[in-house]
Amino acid sequence: MLPIDFLYRAAQLHAGRIAAEDASKKIRYAELVSTVNSLALVLQEKAPEPGSRVALCAANSLDYLVAMLAILAAGKVWV
Repeated sequence: MLPIDFLYRAAQLHAGRIAAEDASKKIRYAELVSTVNSLALVLQEKAPEPGSRVALCAANSLDYLVAMLAILAAGKVWV
């Protein structure tokens, strides 16, 4: 089981529950998976080869969480 699979499992079991929140917003599991998958598709279009590295430099926030999970969902390496 890959780390991203835990997100997909949690979304199946708890789609309507709050997955994460920061000072300005909350996101439910269903919305998180949808957003992560959308960004993952964009990452795959930009660099279709699996295992390519994607650097992420940002402050801790929901946007950072979404980006990190999208990197994993796209089959990339998060650095």
